[in-house]
Amino acid sequence: MFNLFKKIKKESQINSYILTETKTINFGYKSCWAVVKSESAEDILTVLNKTDSINKNCIDFITESHSGWVIISDFGMELFNEELGPEYGIDNLKILSTYFETVCYFVSHRISDVYGWFKFQNNKITRAFYFSECEFITDKGLKTMEEINLNMNYSTSDDEFNIPHEDDVIKIAEAWTLNPTHLEQIPEIKSYRITKKNP
Repeated sequence: MFNLFKKIKKESQINSYILTETKTINFGYKSCWAVVKSESAEDILTVLNKTDSINKNCIDFITESHSGWVIISDFGMELFNEELGPEYGIDNLKILSTYFETVCYFVSHRISDVYGWFKFQNNKITRAFYFSECEFITDKGLKTMEEINLNMNYSTSDDEFNIPHEDDVIKIAEAWTLNPTHLEQIPEIKSYRITKKNP
């Protein structure tokens, strides 16, 4: 893995974006974000620099690793193309998953009633759940133990009507990775903007 990052770091020098420290903030509602199993934000940046299909200017911020997880705030939806949907709009997430053991992605937007969570492990998508405007768009892969423990059983039938909501996204994010609404309570965590390096 070290040699891999060493190689792509050399190849990505022409796409020289750097990390600039910024204030850590809580978020998670009306948001989209990825969480990557990684020991450093620099490793994430190296892969982002290598990936031309991801517009780094549209990434809101990324955090330093905490408990082995790095958060990428994807406010501009660069990692997940909502217009293409969960079947074809996840190419950039697939690219990340080729470099990192586990990549998770979360979508929450109460206005549009859009909620989703995805998990990639060892370059394969193992779980995909996506709900939009009172319709289950995608529900693939075995339900994880965390979803079972959280009683995430949904239905749009009249007698068993139970649909996901924004708090469910936060709960599964915390169960799988980190709770983004609590970042300010982690004193050692740092956050960074991704900025173009001056020539």
